[in-house]
Amino acid sequence: MSLDHQPRTIIDWFRYRIAHTPDRAALYVKSDGQYNERTWADVGSLVLRAAHALDQWGVSAGDRVVLMSENRVEWIVCDLALQYLSAIHVPLHARLPASQVAEQILHSGAMWVIVSGPEQLAKLQATRDRLPPDLPCLSFDDFDGLSPQRPIRNWSQWLPPRLDSAEADRLNRHADQHVTPQTLATILYTSGTSGCPKGVVLSQGNLAANAQATWPATGEREDDLKMGVLPLSHIFARACDLYIWIVCGNRLALAESRESVLEACQLIRPTWINSVPYFYDQLYQQVANLADPGLRLRQLLGGRMRYCQVGGAAIGKDTFDFFWKHGVPLYPGYGLTEASPVVSVSSRDRVCWGTVGQPPAGIQVRLANDGEILTRGPHVMQGYWQDQAATDQAIRDGWLHTGDLGAWNERGLLEIRGRKKELIVTATGQKIQPSRLETLLVQDPSIEQAFVTGDARGFPIALIFPAGSTAVDSSTTDPQWLQRRIRQRIDACLAELASHERIRRFALLPRPLSIEYGELTPKASLRRSQIAINWATLLKSIEHSRTERES
Repeated sequence: MSLDHQPRTIIDWFRYRIAHTPDRAALYVKSDGQYNERTWADVGSLVLRAAHALDQWGVSAGDRVVLMSENRVEWIVCDLALQYLSAIHVPLHARLPASQVAEQILHSGAMWVIVSGPEQLAKLQATRDRLPPDLPCLSFDDFDGLSPQRPIRNWSQWLPPRLDSAEADRLNRHADQHVTPQTLATILYTSGTSGCPKGVVLSQGNLAANAQATWPATGEREDDLKMGVLPLSHIFARACDLYIWIVCGNRLALAESRESVLEACQLIRPTWINSVPYFYDQLYQQVANLADPGLRLRQLLGGRMRYCQVGGAAIGKDTFDFFWKHGVPLYPGYGLTEASPVVSVSSRDRVCWGTVGQPPAGIQVRLANDGEILTRGPHVMQGYWQDQAATDQAIRDGWLHTGDLGAWNERGLLEIRGRKKELIVTATGQKIQPSRLETLLVQDPSIEQAFVTGDARGFPIALIFPAGSTAVDSSTTDPQWLQRRIRQRIDACLAELASHERIRRFALLPRPLSIEYGELTPKASLRRSQIAINWATLLKSIEHSRTERES
């Protein structure tokens, strides 16, 4: 088939790929320890079969369909199949606790739920008293009647082995008529770093426009092979891995888990990767002290890596410099879910540490009087689901107020200065951005995680989880020695800062901050409000303690 107009939706672009490059390699699916090639025609056939099955299941235009799954090919297939039917895809993070799963299912008004397997189904079972008893469920993995309390179908029984041409034509006609740039495509629940998650509503036009603008700005090529390592339920991976893959027409492979990324790189030898600072920091610490660290770094990533995009948080200078020095360039970018998500990207001739590049074509960015970053364009969300007040607060006169503070450097590149709501103000009126301190602290090999907040007088205090430590009271570690060691490392990390920015007091965490306890988002950003709740007693003890230097 061919389109009679310029692609304006994700489904337009997907059908364009199938029509123009049907036999080109598109997706690599792992089975029996190897990645096997699937062409655009193969992927298109699978998506149409899934769309047919969902249609037969009763999914209609505008229906909200929740998907709870780890990264796998079925995630991609279901996402595109739902878009074919002009349904609204509501992906939930696979590591979300059961209570939040129930809240988001209810808030979205989901009529259908798709799960990957037993672990995700257990969350529905654990909260079944809060969910409609007849909420239908589909599972990628077979259950053989394991869950009699809830109507459930198995993927293997649900997906037809083939689809006749008449049914394929009918589904394509539906897409022609009902999938427009204005069609609502997804509700994405933000990670809520500073408050309760909200449902961000994005349209087909939002997603397609952002992917079309971002692709040429980064320089991604048709011969690139991307390794997907971040959860597709998060907008960073969904847009920059999945949708740019479709718009650009290159190749994509998915790592099975966070732990298997480097193994997957050895098998597939990718040229492109999108990830968050934590991933690159861990690689840096793993190879920095080895003989010929640059060679080892390149080998770990498969030997062909030409572009590493980093987003979600600030990257430390040591990590940034190390990657560039050894021929594995890091390109920082900036975005947020409400912007579909990309607002600015670095490119080969416009990149330097501490900046996130420039806005792609068609994306407007300006700074408010207080330094808040505002953006306007076709990438700005439709609003927050069932929350008009929050929508009106976020979007004013067409400009999305991001809540992030920024500045333009002398080269016209955007710098991110932190979150407006996270500023620590000392008793003397001096302002401190905690994220800046945290970025500096986790650069040290002795510090795996750092959370900085202010005490009653506004001075910065911190919670630290040491690298390589599972508990402060470990039988193999002297707690007092560890406390002194971390004190020394904190002072060294922050030595160049002004005196009011340095950490006065800190405490060691007995366990790492985690997604399971609601303390981290899926891209490893800190959920500050939840950390403050979970560790309120420890934070209070820090405020009332005195260090030797204060005595």
